[in-house]
Amino acid sequence: MTAVEHPRRHAAWPVLLAGLLTTLGASLLAVSQHASPLAGWATGVSWLAAWVVVAGFRLLTYRRRWPWLVYLTLVWLMAVQGTGWAILAMILLLPFLMRQQDSLRLLQSRTRAGVFLAAVVVFAGTFVAGVGRPEGQAGDIVLVGRTGVQAFWLSAILTLLFNMRLHFLRLRPKLAVAGVLVGLVPMLLLTVFGVLLLYGSLGGARANSAHMVLDRWRENLAAGNTPAALTAEPIVWREAADPDREGWPASFVRSWRVVRQRDARDDADQPLPPVPALADTTVYVGSGASVWLVRLRDPGEGAAEITALPIDQAALESLARDLRADVFLLGDEPDDEFARGFTDGYAGDATGGADEDDGDGPSLLTAREGRFHPDRPDTAETSWWRERTVFGATLVDEVQFVGGRIDGGEKFFLGLRTSPSDLVREYASEENPLTTGIMVALGIVAVLLAVAGLVALIFSSRITGGITGAVRELHRGTRRLAAGDLDVEITVDNEDEFGDLARSFNEMTRAVKQGREDALARERLQQEMETARKIQERLLPHDQPLLAGWEVTGLSIPSLQVGGDYFDFVSPGEGRLGVAIGDVSGKGVPAALLMSNLQACLKGQVLHPAPVSDLVARINDLLAESTDVEMFATFIYGELDAGSGRFTCTNAGHDPGLVVRRDGTVEWLETGGLILGMLPDQEYQQTTAVLEPGDVLVLYTDGITEAGAPTPAERAELDDEEIEDHEFGEERLAEVVVAARERSALDIRESILRAVQAHLGQRPQGDDITLVVIRRGEALAPGGGPDDDDRAS
Repeated sequence: MTAVEHPRRHAAWPVLLAGLLTTLGASLLAVSQHASPLAGWATGVSWLAAWVVVAGFRLLTYRRRWPWLVYLTLVWLMAVQGTGWAILAMILLLPFLMRQQDSLRLLQSRTRAGVFLAAVVVFAGTFVAGVGRPEGQAGDIVLVGRTGVQAFWLSAILTLLFNMRLHFLRLRPKLAVAGVLVGLVPMLLLTVFGVLLLYGSLGGARANSAHMVLDRWRENLAAGNTPAALTAEPIVWREAADPDREGWPASFVRSWRVVRQRDARDDADQPLPPVPALADTTVYVGSGASVWLVRLRDPGEGAAEITALPIDQAALESLARDLRADVFLLGDEPDDEFARGFTDGYAGDATGGADEDDGDGPSLLTAREGRFHPDRPDTAETSWWRERTVFGATLVDEVQFVGGRIDGGEKFFLGLRTSPSDLVREYASEENPLTTGIMVALGIVAVLLAVAGLVALIFSSRITGGITGAVRELHRGTRRLAAGDLDVEITVDNEDEFGDLARSFNEMTRAVKQGREDALARERLQQEMETARKIQERLLPHDQPLLAGWEVTGLSIPSLQVGGDYFDFVSPGEGRLGVAIGDVSGKGVPAALLMSNLQACLKGQVLHPAPVSDLVARINDLLAESTDVEMFATFIYGELDAGSGRFTCTNAGHDPGLVVRRDGTVEWLETGGLILGMLPDQEYQQTTAVLEPGDVLVLYTDGITEAGAPTPAERAELDDEEIEDHEFGEERLAEVVVAARERSALDIRESILRAVQAHLGQRPQGDDITLVVIRRGEALAPGGGPDDDDRAS
């Protein structure tokens, strides 16, 4: 059953549209849900509804849906029994939802294309909704329903991708879509990929440099040297000088010693700092939005010493100059206790002017920012060419100090910003000749790629135009040809298959036109032949002559529409009957014309009483004068005296006449002369046979005696005796007449025709068949009829 004939084809699009909307609604509800049992159940029900709709769409083309409904119900009952059962149910449902979707064939081609795009968007939306799930049974329903819906849409996308043909589009849009997908989209993706790769590589290299600079600052401070970039006054605290003073230094040292002891026991249940908890170490310490470089020396109880330098604005400005890019630190809200520790009797500014966020809970803030061009006003950066965007980033190990204690090892975020104009200015400067050379080479490659893409696009457009133009021209030609315009010709300059097709089309139209003209000519010839056949039929006798005491019958069966055989009955005088039979050379129209000429000659000469032989001689002279040498005719003419039974005849090269006596004796009438029409002034002889009551006279053409004769190719392989076996022959004719001699003339004629047809079998008639039967009347054999005649044959 085709999609057009399917009884549920009208329900396919509404059901699939409902599946799109329910899936989209479930995704939106999952994005906006709150952590509450009611919201969890709402999300689960929405995914369940979407699953039911898409499963119903899958079942549209199933002949037996009840077993599947029972199966799916049992699987869903399994899904609400717990998480393990839900995972098993999800696995059992996937084969049902991931099969090729025959239901999509119920949609029209245009609709399938739109569904493909919508399915991609909806499928992506199911993942944007997240992978989390509520607690309890609602979570199990969400897990099974969402996974099943995702499997359905993935199967739909794959089914449409491999089966969609875009039949609703014309050829030009199809080629345009193919050109965009094959040429333009890969070029754009390659360009974007190259830009991102270059941008990311440069940013990553700068970020690594930033990380190395920060490590060098830490190594310098660890060696007792203050980094030149850190220009702020260092904070120095010595436990021996102020053992009783409380503050963050004392808390930091005590917390550090706890961490070091726990590290020594190797039983820590919390993350340790990223640097070893040594007695003499230098680390970055972060608290809220502040980052400090701290050196700790702790040789023993009461001898600890701390040196701290803030990563302030000046430090970031120095780092920005080294990296030739803006830098910024991201941090959380500042810690008040840590800030008080530096401002309450020690020195330095702990907060550094950190921005605060009024939102609930911790959030990322720009704690510090260093500009590569601090003298440039921000108003100058108005275009995308000058706008600074994130260029790269690195994560640096730090120790979190929150609430007076070390809270484990973390990393602080150091980001880089730059603009395209800064990058171009830097890489085009004289300070970086190697980099400039590399960038120039990359630029040349990019330009070449762009030129290649443009050339490919132009060639694609030209190729598309050539194909669509050729197809349009072919379509125009076929439409005009279908309308009956056989003079149409199409011009396609292509030297490809379309050009060959255009030339073949033009040859076809010429052949069709010639064929139509030939068909019309054949039709006219057929009509002319039909007219000639009707004329020839009228020339032959239609009524059998009535002669007291005699039975006379004749018949001519042409092998073509018109034939060259001839027979006729004329009346040379009272009580006498003239009988003629002839066979003209050849077949078809020429033979028919010569036959009509022969008949006219006979009709004219009978008007002048003369011996039979003289009459035939005059006919020969007339034919020889009016016909070519290669045209001739065999002929027998005889006159029957009804009272005496005398039949006087002349045979002009024709098959001999057959006389079968009442007692079965056979005689042949052969006396005559040369065939008619070849040579004038010929002498002909005549002979006379007296027909007694019960005797039969049969005149015939070679279409009877030569019936079944072998073809010229077969004759070359046969001897004379074998050729005679193939032909019906005079002896077989005599046997048939002898067997039927006591019957009527009509029965004798039909017996001969049946015997000839039996001899031919399935072979076609090869020559005209003409037959005249004359029987002198006498009482017929009792019960004589066709059945007895068949038995005699």
